[in-house]
Amino acid sequence: MITRREAQQTSVGPAENFTGTAHVQRLFLPTSPSRVQGAYVTFEPGAHTAWHTHPAGQILVVTVVWTPPNVKHWHGATPVGAMTHMAIVEQLDGKSAEWMEKTTDTQYNGGP
Repeated sequence: MITRREAQQTSVGPAENFTGTAHVQRLFLPTSPSRVQGAYVTFEPGAHTAWHTHPAGQILVVTVVWTPPNVKHWHGATPVGAMTHMAIVEQLDGKSAEWMEKTTDTQYNGGP
């Protein structure tokens, strides 16, 4: 199946999972028996995710980053520059992420 880029839906990431504005462009959703889905996520300057884990791990294509299953992490733009990554995750038991608390400004700026 070929999907034209202009036919792919883009939405603003939900405020409960993102600080600042992030645009999520769905690339593909899982079609049984596959559990894989993918999206481009563009973070405007200063935008970033809340802490979260992925039950089956996640591949982020920025420079390639592999996040092992259940490792707590966040991702986003720098305070002055946007960032886009392609996210590829699998679903386990119908879930692709376990969302947690938002990052603090101290954590976002490199503190503990």
